[in-house]
Amino acid sequence: MPPRRRASAIVERPEGVLLVLMRHLGAMLPGGGIKPFESDAAAAARELLEETGLVAERMVFLFERQSLGQSNAVFWVYASGVPRACNEIDQIAYYPPREPLRLAPETQSILHQFAELRAREPARFAEGDTAT
Repeated sequence: MPPRRRASAIVERPEGVLLVLMRHLGAMLPGGGIKPFESDAAAAARELLEETGLVAERMVFLFERQSLGQSNAVFWVYASGVPRACNEIDQIAYYPPREPLRLAPETQSILHQFAELRAREPARFAEGDTAT
């Protein structure tokens, strides 16, 4: 059986990385399943809008994260708007680096990999760098 395809968005705000919370689950990045014939970037932007009301303005593909039965395309996203909990999302939260917060295990792994990448390649996250 092929792995489930999904896309996730990392949105940084002064308060930290934007997270979404759904009942009975740990905090996670906005994201979800990729529809047939939808690009990874389009799925990340759509899920971000559906879950938080934010509009993706610029996107940078970061990496593909493989886990048991799942393949997750992860994007750094510059988004406009004021985030709010939409649809199946109960709350939004922010993950300030080095703060304790109950995160879904996959989200912990993604944020760790993101922090390493950001430290190694800071120019990749410059305002002018775009890829959608």
